[in-house]
Amino acid sequence: MAESGAISTIFVLIRSCNRSVPCMEVVGYAVQVLLNIAKYEKTTSAVYDAENCVDTLLELLQIYREKPGARVAEKSESIFTRTCCLLAVVLKTEQSTSNVQCRSKVIDRIYRLYKLKVPKNKVHMNLEGLLDKQKQNSCIGFPFKSATSVKTKMVSRLKPQWVLRRDSMEEITNSLQAVQLVMDTLDIPH
Repeated sequence: MAESGAISTIFVLIRSCNRSVPCMEVVGYAVQVLLNIAKYEKTTSAVYDAENCVDTLLELLQIYREKPGARVAEKSESIFTRTCCLLAVVLKTEQSTSNVQCRSKVIDRIYRLYKLKVPKNKVHMNLEGLLDKQKQNSCIGFPFKSATSVKTKMVSRLKPQWVLRRDSMEEITNSLQAVQLVMDTLDIPH
């Protein structure tokens, strides 16, 4: 799949979908396929290198950030959490992380998604303070952690579904934990 151009086709399919129930089914399966491909270390870069990968995933997070009507709420949250996991997996390398960290709009969107998922009284930092810090640094002003231990521990334990090992991590199903995984991968304080 990585060599045949199927990954780019999957991204085109995702971008052509809307929020209808049939499209949500397609997007859900497409994200799961991409997640399994990305979890396999030899094909992670093929997913990241697909045209507009990060932007498409951020758009999915934006679309499925809030629970719609009760009928499709579970599917929407599933797409959101899997997309977060996919984003964390494709951003686990130093190069991809540094590329995204320099894009302040990406960091801003992820933080806003986090802020939506956290109850208002539990937000530890305000967005304005983070944006002020961004202006102070040419790339991005977050006080990034020098060690990538969280990223290495959590994201590296996400294995493809066909790997049956004890150290494999179960799929994240909580949307707040999923956003926090992306933030930890990018070393964004929360």
